[in-house]
Amino acid sequence: MTDELQAAIDCLPELYQPILGYAADSKLPRRACADRLDAIVEALSAFELDPTVVVDVGAAQGYFTLALAERFPRHRFVGLDSLEENIRVSNVLNEIRQTNARFQLCQARAGTLGPMLTGQRNCVLLLNVLHHVCTQQGWIETDRMLKEIAENADLSIVELASATERLEWTRDLPSDDSTWLEHFRFVRSLGTFGTHIPGVARTMYLCSSRWVLAGHDKFEFSRAIDRSHDDALPSPETGRRYFLSPSMVAKCFAFSGKLGRRNVVELNRELRFLRFPPEGFAVPELLGVSLKSGSGVVARARWEGEILSAMLARPAAENDARRIISSICGDLCTLEASGLFHHDLRPWNTIVTADESIRLIDYGSISSRRTRDVFEDVVEFACWLISPRERLEPWGTKRYRLPSGNRQGWLESLASTIDSTDTRSLSFRSLREVLERPSTRPPSPASPGSKARSPDAWHYLAGRLTRALYGIGRLTDSAKEAEAYARSLARELSALRDDARLQIGALSGELDRVRNDAKRQITALARRAERSESHGRSLADSLRRTQEDLSRMSEDARLQIGALAGRANTAEVYAGSLVEEVDRLRNDAQDQIQAQAQRAQTSESYAKSLADELDRTRRGLDETVQELNDIKSTLVVRATKWLRKS
Repeated sequence: MTDELQAAIDCLPELYQPILGYAADSKLPRRACADRLDAIVEALSAFELDPTVVVDVGAAQGYFTLALAERFPRHRFVGLDSLEENIRVSNVLNEIRQTNARFQLCQARAGTLGPMLTGQRNCVLLLNVLHHVCTQQGWIETDRMLKEIAENADLSIVELASATERLEWTRDLPSDDSTWLEHFRFVRSLGTFGTHIPGVARTMYLCSSRWVLAGHDKFEFSRAIDRSHDDALPSPETGRRYFLSPSMVAKCFAFSGKLGRRNVVELNRELRFLRFPPEGFAVPELLGVSLKSGSGVVARARWEGEILSAMLARPAAENDARRIISSICGDLCTLEASGLFHHDLRPWNTIVTADESIRLIDYGSISSRRTRDVFEDVVEFACWLISPRERLEPWGTKRYRLPSGNRQGWLESLASTIDSTDTRSLSFRSLREVLERPSTRPPSPASPGSKARSPDAWHYLAGRLTRALYGIGRLTDSAKEAEAYARSLARELSALRDDARLQIGALSGELDRVRNDAKRQITALARRAERSESHGRSLADSLRRTQEDLSRMSEDARLQIGALAGRANTAEVYAGSLVEEVDRLRNDAQDQIQAQAQRAQTSESYAKSLADELDRTRRGLDETVQELNDIKSTLVVRATKWLRKS
C-alpha cells in the first residue's frame, strides 16, 4: 500500500467497504462486499457484450465500481459520492489499478442522474443508499429520483432498507419494498444479504422498465401486464406479471405470498412441458429461464395470432363452435395419448394462429393429474363459447356472441352421444370422432309467424347438454363408484407424485443454490487463503530482509563506533593543543593590551604637549596679526597724508 493511499484512508470518517486489492493490509471494514459483487456480476453478464455506462450512486471507497470495471472492461463506470474523503481514496486507488472508472463528488437527487443516463445503454447501482437520501431529502424527492431512474435506466440494482428493521433512521421509510420499486415494471430478487448491523439483512433487487432478465439472457419488452388476459380481473395477490413484445412472452412469478406454492407448481410445469413436449404437440421455443428461491422467470417465443377470447369478443366474428372444439381436440388427444391433461380449458388459454389453427397455451395447467371427465371439460368450454350470461358474470368476463347458423344438429348429436356412451370409454378421441361426423339432422323450420331462434335457444341447448352430462355423473351403481374411487386414489397418487417431483425439483434447485453459494464461499475463502498465504510469504521475506539489514547495520554501527572512538581521541588531543594555543593567544593579547595602554599614555602626554605648543603658537600669531594691523593703520595714515599733499 502506497503512502498516498494510506494517508487518504487515514482521513476517512468510516471505512465502510474493503479496499480493493489491499484488504489484508488495511483495517477491517464495516461490511463485506464479495457476496453482493458475485450477484451483481451475474446480473450484468446479460449486458457483457453491450458497451454500458454503470453509475454507482454512493460509491463509498469505490469497491464495486473498481471491481466491476476490472470484470467488464467494455463498460464505462462512474462512481458518485457526497464525501470528499471517499472520492480521494477512490481516485488514488483507481490510479494504482489503472481502470476506466472515474469518480466525482455528487449529491444524489432528482435531476442529477438523468443527463448521465440518456442516449446510451446504462445501469444504476443503488446499494444501501436510498434510506440516506430519504432521510436527508424526504420521501417525495426520493420517489421523484426513483421515477427518473426507472424512466431512463436500462437496468437498476437496488438494495433496500425498510421501516420493518425498527432502527432509529428507518422510522419514516416505506414499510414495503414494493413502494420503493413501484415505478419499475420488471422486479426480481437477487437474494438477501447480511449487513454491518447485527441481525439485520437486506434484499437486493434487479429492476428494469425495458428488459426482462432470465439468467444470462435479456429480452426487451414493450408491454407489462398483471393479468393473464385482458378480461381477467386484476389482483395484487397473484404475484404474477407478464411481459410482451412482438416476438416474446415472459412470465415472472413470485414464489411467496398467498399463491406462492401454486406459482411454483405452474411455472415448473410450464418449464418442463416446454423442454419436453409430447411428440406431435407444437410448442413455442423456450428462450430463457431463471428460477431463484424467491421468484422465477420463463421467457418463450410468441406465436403470431390472436387469443380466442379476443376473437370471439368481436361482434362481426364468424365463429364456428364445432370447428373450434374439433381443432382443440387435436391437442387434447395428443396430450391424452401421452397421459397428460389440460386443467384450465378456456377461450383465453387458446390461440388462433396465423394459419387459422387453434392451439392450447398456458402450459402450466398441463400435468398427468386428471381432475375431471373428458366431456365435462368440453361441455364447459362449449358453454363459454355459447356464453350464457350466468356462466360468465362471476369471472367478470365479457359475454361472447355466436352468429346465427345451424348449431343445433351437432349439439344434439353430441348430447345423444353422451347419453348412449359407456362412461368408461369416454375420451377426447371419441369426442373428436363425433365432432368430425357430419350432422344428418336438418335445421328445424320455423313455424309460421314464429320468430327466429334467439340467443337464449343456445343457452337452452347448453343447459340440455350440461344436464345430460351431469345425469351420467349421478349414476350410483357400485361398479362406477368403485371406478370413481379408484380414479380418485389414482389422482391422489398422481398428485402426491407430482408434489414429490415438484418438491424434489425445488429441493434440487435449493440444493443447487446452496451448492453454488458454497462454491462461491469456498472460492472466496480460497482467494482469501491465497492472499493470506501470499501476504505471509511477503511478510516472511520482508522479515528476512529486515534481519539482514539489521545485521549489516549492526556491523556498520560497530565500525562507525570504532571510528568515532579514534576521532574522539584525536579530538581530545586536538582540544588540548587548542587549549594551549588559546592560553598563548590570551597572554599575547594581554601583552599587546598593556603595550597599547602604555602607548596610549605616551600619546596622551604627547598630545598635551602638542596642545600647549599649539596654544603658544596661536598666541604668537595673534600678536603678529596685531602688529600687522598696526603697520597697516600707519601706512594708511601716511598714504592719506601723501595724497593730500599731492
